Amino acid sequence: MQLKTDHEIYGHSFDALTGLYVLPIRIYPEADGSCPLPNNTVDFPPVEQAGAHQAWRINAERTAWETVADFRGVMLWDKNTGVPAPNQLALGELPPPSVTIQRPQPIEPGEPLANRWNDALDAWELVPDYTQTPIWDKATGFYLPQLAMGEPLPATATALAPPRDHTGPWRYSETQGGWESVPTPEPIEPAPVPPESATDPAAG
Repeated sequence: MQLKTDHEIYGHSFDALTGLYVLPIRIYPEADGSCPLPNNTVDFPPVEQAGAHQAWRINAERTAWETVADFRGVMLWDKNTGVPAPNQLALGELPPPSVTIQRPQPIEPGEPLANRWNDALDAWELVPDYTQTPIWDKATGFYLPQLAMGEPLPATATALAPPRDHTGPWRYSETQGGWESVPTPEPIEPAPVPPESATDPAAG
């Protein structure tokens, strides 16, 4: 037992089902001087420091404390989708490889970005995401097919919609940073045809 003073003796309790360390409890001597331990209590403390997401658990023989993983109640994130994943982990269980405890990076509303898990970096990275953003061809103003997540916006495309009136066609002006109307070419009038008498040698 851990003796703090001559009159204070402490035991160390654990959960009967999981073996998880609970707390130190004070043991009071009996009249005969003995110090019987309560149930689920041992007379020695943990000696190894428990780190992040770790806990102390009594071993099966109840002869030593062991340090085990403790991810119970920890927020988990699905690496494929970046959305929260259910956590049903028990004491001593590690998260499966398909999830992470790292929170995805924040993204401002409307930003064409998405979180994608990078196995090499063991971290989230922000990648372009125009899967929900309409894009148009700068040269014609025509609507373009959606891009896959991770594809950057081509230099020939823009997410700025052309005007919706019918005064087009339109083209994107890099100088103005917006759309401009394409001038309609003036019709070319055919040259006048000279009178037949002016071109016929037999005439006259």
